[in-house]
Amino acid sequence: MEIENCKITNVSLTMADYCSLTFWITVEGASWGCSLGGFKIASGMLGAKPEDFSAETGNGLVAIMRIMDVVGVDRWEDLEGKYCRVKTEGWGGTIHCIGNILKDKWFDIKEFFQACKEKKEIKVPGSYWEPLEGEGVYECKHCGKLADIPSQYCPDCGVYMENFNYEEG
Repeated sequence: MEIENCKITNVSLTMADYCSLTFWITVEGASWGCSLGGFKIASGMLGAKPEDFSAETGNGLVAIMRIMDVVGVDRWEDLEGKYCRVKTEGWGGTIHCIGNILKDKWFDIKEFFQACKEKKEIKVPGSYWEPLEGEGVYECKHCGKLADIPSQYCPDCGVYMENFNYEEG
């Protein structure tokens, strides 16, 4: 694996292929370019019946949010023009891992979706977030991820918390 600095030159969400919604990120480095993505986020296509659209799991949305977090933006369209790092397999190879340009913060897209495929979706009753006394943060009891404000999906392990209820205070 080689680590390369690059600039994100294009981002897209499309349902043009395979009757599914996918995302793509195009990056360019010193005399090279590549796109990463193509993972299924949801099912559907132009002209389909409303009941034929489905998000199946929230894993695709979690992946998008993780990419945005790693790069440091809070809007998908703001990725374009940002600098990042990628781990490549070298000339002619693929990119599956995107990282922050300054921090040692990475997200391996292929590994994430492989793990999601293997364990499908982990559903747990109630909340899996546990408040840490005096810390003002919550910890996922499944993987140990810390969060200021927990959500229904853990962004690290993909755990889906049924009957999730978070009340600030």
